[in-house]
Amino acid sequence: MPPEDLRWRAAGMRDVEGFLRSGRTAVEFLDKEALASERKSLGDFSSVLDFGCGCGRLLRTLRTACDQWAAIHATDIDPSAITWCKQNIADASYAVNAEFPPLPYQDHSIDLVLASSVFTHLDADHQLRWLGELQRIVKPGGYVLATFRHGHAIEAIADEAERNAIFADLDRNGIAYRTSDAWKGVFPAWYGETYHTPDYVQRSWRSYFEVCHIVPAGTIPEDTAVLRARESTFMQRLFQRP
Repeated sequence: MPPEDLRWRAAGMRDVEGFLRSGRTAVEFLDKEALASERKSLGDFSSVLDFGCGCGRLLRTLRTACDQWAAIHATDIDPSAITWCKQNIADASYAVNAEFPPLPYQDHSIDLVLASSVFTHLDADHQLRWLGELQRIVKPGGYVLATFRHGHAIEAIADEAERNAIFADLDRNGIAYRTSDAWKGVFPAWYGETYHTPDYVQRSWRSYFEVCHIVPAGTIPEDTAVLRARESTFMQRLFQRP
């Protein structure tokens, strides 16, 4: 079991059972709800990347849900979390990623990326850079499952003025980004709290991937964008951004 500080940094919770349950629930939701919307399952993919793996919240369950021969990769900005995963969760390869790309993977080498609670902490510029990098590494026809927060998550914020300010930003721009004192001294200053409208995701992220579905929050508290890598090399060039 990861130590308490790593559990909190990865999932915002210190409770052991809550941490374990949240990982199991997330993997099941991404498999049975998000991938199922494309008539796919985790067992269909040969190379899976847990992008933003933390201390293995999803990885603990991921191996049993994937094909036994699938290559599982994991990366995170937190060196301590990656060190713990290397020492305690076998049968996966690990890397620490920097603030900006690249990732240490070949072009078109990954056929499924899980980005659970990653784009919920990045501003628009960071998001577009990372979408471009995921576009580079995902195989044509491969998928990215990226979660994001919308109305239900905002309603849970206790500060009414903050809620209203976020909704106002979403009305104007479709995205609202806030720096957060909660992560001060733990993560870099650019790691904040981000909210999106589904319409923003459809409009902005489709420059990099086909947005197949937006799966509403259910057993996990975030919506999930089911993104598919375009198979046409012409379309990839057309939508590629520097």
